Amino acid sequence: VYEKVIERFERDNQDPLIKEAQEYISEIVDQWGDLLFSRDEKGKVQIERDGQGGKLPQNSLSEGARALLFLGIRLAFVNKDAEKRGIRLPILCDDPFIHFDDSRRDAAMRLFGDIAQKNQVIMFTCEEMVTQKGVL
Repeated sequence: VYEKVIERFERDNQDPLIKEAQEYISEIVDQWGDLLFSRDEKGKVQIERDGQGGKLPQNSLSEGARALLFLGIRLAFVNKDAEKRGIRLPILCDDPFIHFDDSRRDAAMRLFGDIAQKNQVIMFTCEEMVTQKGVL
């Protein structure tokens, strides 16, 4: 019982940046799970994905899942930085979808299309499907 209460408390009391990153990730992959931010005994940052298969630390995720995790975190940082500075700086991306399958890539492109309504997005890619879609 205590373990469930602790897990619920951790999930409900995450940093707003982590919650925002989770929202971005959920726009790309529905039902991806919760992000949990913590520190280990040495103070090193730990980010875990708590999904259907249980908790997985970031270093145990696949390349695609890690790429998705870090993309969500970067986009959340962009938003927080814009709020802090009062200005939206351009977002530079170098092949951000390279580890995504087709459905994740397409969802991420739609997300970037939405983001491009507020931020200038400069994306470098060698993927033909990204350039052919014409979303950005």
